[in-house]
Amino acid sequence: MTQCRLIDNTICEREEVNRLWMNANQPSSVYNFTETGFWKTRAPVEVRRLLQDVWDRYQGNETIEIQSTAARAQPYHNHWDSECTIIDISRIGGPSLQAQVADAIRPLVEEWTGMKLAITSVYGIRIYHNQSILAPHVDRLPLVSSAIINVAQDVDEPWPLEIYDHNGVAHNISMDPWDLVLYESHSSIHGRPFPLRGRYFANVFVHFEPYQGNVDSVEEITPPYLIPGSPSEMEWRLKNPKGWLLLRDVSLMAQKGDLPTLQFATSINPTLLRAADAQGWQPIHEAARFGHVNMVKWLMEQGERITPW
Repeated sequence: MTQCRLIDNTICEREEVNRLWMNANQPSSVYNFTETGFWKTRAPVEVRRLLQDVWDRYQGNETIEIQSTAARAQPYHNHWDSECTIIDISRIGGPSLQAQVADAIRPLVEEWTGMKLAITSVYGIRIYHNQSILAPHVDRLPLVSSAIINVAQDVDEPWPLEIYDHNGVAHNISMDPWDLVLYESHSSIHGRPFPLRGRYFANVFVHFEPYQGNVDSVEEITPPYLIPGSPSEMEWRLKNPKGWLLLRDVSLMAQKGDLPTLQFATSINPTLLRAADAQGWQPIHEAARFGHVNMVKWLMEQGERITPW
């Protein structure tokens, strides 16, 4: 923490208070959807095909992940001792590649959690280097049902993920290339508190937000993972005065290429197929702009057309 404070004491202290508050309050403020909170398996073949090509082409050409002062003054990773680098798949393959990775992972996570899942984010390839440490934490909402994919590593000894199950018992999980760890990142405290011994450890992170698959309205007030009256639910209400927008924001679904969630939301409220944003863009325009071919095809099957203004 000393080096963190030297970067920006105010930001560092604020972020550390937030980390500790979330660790203390968030796990008891949310519902869990699995018995243990984590599960290790192997990444689907399609995920390996998509990410191996990126790794092979761009390894050695990564950039420093955190560059701004505000972002560097955070206590989660000791980047002042060991910089993380990144091969940014959002720049290389865009939202289309991110959606393909998420779609390949989603069936496994949905089966594991028993919930329908919307794409929140796909991030990486983040590359940790020698002496990296990750402080124990829970993820900020709406990062709820998550996955870690180890793409590659060159280490002298395993660099375990330490995760606490729903009974508060710590587990150390070692990962080999193309191992996949699913975890309830909103409630299971996790980190890598032991220094990395080696050259690099490269991961991709996929995050989903769950929703009920049997609702008859998209006008839900709060997400199904928040316990009413809990500290995190009250904080969520303060930050989201318009309520839960997950199943109403079709523009965001189209930008992310989240076809299953768009299909679900529009099956309940078909008028969302032509819902326009402030610029007049409808889902079909956003899907075309971000290169989501399958979504454009499906929207055209529903009678939507890309028309000039």
